[in-house]
Amino acid sequence: MQSRRRAVQVLVLGGFATAVLPGSAAGQGGEDLTISPKRLVLAAGARSATVFLLNRGTETTTYAIELADRVMLPDGRIREPGDVADEPGGAEATALLQTAKEMIVFSPRRVTLRPGESQTVRLRIARAADLPEGEYRSHLTVTAVPPPDAGLTAEQAAQARPGQMTIRIRTAFGVSIPVIVRQGDPRAGAEIRDVRYMPPASGRQAALALALVRTGKASLYGDLTVRAAGSGEPPLAQARGVAVYAEIGRRTLELPLRRRLSQGERVEIVFADEAARRGEPPARFDYTVT
Repeated sequence: MQSRRRAVQVLVLGGFATAVLPGSAAGQGGEDLTISPKRLVLAAGARSATVFLLNRGTETTTYAIELADRVMLPDGRIREPGDVADEPGGAEATALLQTAKEMIVFSPRRVTLRPGESQTVRLRIARAADLPEGEYRSHLTVTAVPPPDAGLTAEQAAQARPGQMTIRIRTAFGVSIPVIVRQGDPRAGAEIRDVRYMPPASGRQAALALALVRTGKASLYGDLTVRAAGSGEPPLAQARGVAVYAEIGRRTLELPLRRRLSQGERVEIVFADEAARRGEPPARFDYTVT
């Protein structure tokens, strides 16, 4: 059978491979996008909200805006619900996810921004009268739409030699932020458990492994800090903006340390939840290296 010339363009997720980033992306074209705030929490009674987009790039870019559901896995990865069935804890997390898509209306859904131009996205929240207390979440995702000339030209396709397959992959960068709708006054508690010191190894610096455990009906969001007990030195490790969403009960983390720890050394690990009430102490764990 005689070989045929073929030119193929890979299309994934609405036309192009998509890389979804939290908060902002930097690079060419659609990668130069800033969205603020980076996390939107709508307390009980809130009926509207505003998100701001800014094209920091040098090219005029068109963006598609949508609401999508995302699931957090116990290791902190955030994935589409349909992609986690075979992941550890994926099915359980998907079953517990409470979407906010049906109660949020937003506009615009598509916008073209010149370099340096900004756009306001307005959201309106319509809660059902009998909505149970708890936390509901979806992710507002803004994705750069590839230009019309992103595919193969006729000349490029014709250059393919017999039996050769030509593939062009263009990544459509997107920025995604969680939109959290809270009904009633759901609260969350935090505990630090299963702390373990990981000494430096080949190609890896010293680290502390731990589990951040969440209780209650709300998600956790805050900062983790590791300090040497009784020492005035800078923190040994810090992780800002650590989230444990409401569909998982615990999240495992590894915190790279600024230096290795000595046998018998004591460290203090603190998680400060940004939603904690005034005067409420942060979660704390004292650990001694064994």
